Amino acid sequence: RETLKAIVYPRLEILDSLSGVDSLVYSNESNRNPEELDVLVREYVPGDDIRNINWKVSAHLGKPYVRGRIGTQTQSIGIIMDSCRYYPDPEEFLPLENKILEVSIAITHYYLSKGISASIQTFEGAPKKYILQGVSSFEDFYSAMAEFSFRPDNSLANLFEGVRHSDVTSSNLV
Repeated sequence: RETLKAIVYPRLEILDSLSGVDSLVYSNESNRNPEELDVLVREYVPGDDIRNINWKVSAHLGKPYVRGRIGTQTQSIGIIMDSCRYYPDPEEFLPLENKILEVSIAITHYYLSKGISASIQTFEGAPKKYILQGVSSFEDFYSAMAEFSFRPDNSLANLFEGVRHSDVTSSNLV
């Protein structure tokens, strides 16, 4: 008797929109210069642009504070994907696992098609992070998801511990 290996690709849903999410995705944290991010406040130093004074913090602390700015803003989305098998019976675990894969793939494709990079963190015996930077990287991610395995020992505790630490194995898919 010969053993056959079958790879079943998850259903791919192409989304036109994510109701109520678009306004959050495209909003800027700062209206002053959308290319710069507000990061921290620091005490005002003579010569600082007074347009950068954070009036709420200044009023609260009793002296002027300005917004510190660093870096440029790039849009991205992060997805934390559960990979734990919760039920022993395939009739129970398959629908849930299929839905987790389909939703993660659909959301990832949606944002990549809008030019927004994505990182997907999961646990596959060890913490794993997929970094996608464009629609061209989607096919490799989609193929990886076809090979993805849900397991009882892929606990949420392990997943969140991996997300919390920076030593996550990354797969850059560009």
